[in-house]
Amino acid sequence: MLEQNKPFYLVESEKMRNLKGAFLDSALKKIALDMIAVQDAGLALDVNATLQNLNQKHQLVPIDELEALKNDVNLSIEFERGRRLKSMSTFGYGSYRAEPYVDKAVEAINSLGALLEAPKRQPS
Repeated sequence: MLEQNKPFYLVESEKMRNLKGAFLDSALKKIALDMIAVQDAGLALDVNATLQNLNQKHQLVPIDELEALKNDVNLSIEFERGRRLKSMSTFGYGSYRAEPYVDKAVEAINSLGALLEAPKRQPS
């Protein structure tokens, strides 16, 4: 038993209560893609009512954030339906992400090189 006599699994689950960042983005995307799949199967789907039902069943967000969930899923659906790009180069994206760090490293090396090449003072 840990922390206020709670079992370990409860303590850990409380620490990981909410999805944020890329995990939240992924969850919103998955919900949107699921809704798109239902619509593409020819079923009429009221996205907002479905989200309200899902939230009641699974408690995805607090009730005061339900409108934000509806907004974000609807935006995700629009985004996914409008997406044209199907893939991207892993190497190219890695190069893009690394560029600022490479530029800083080159600048630091150049500065260091300038310091090493500076004429040395002669004692007077």
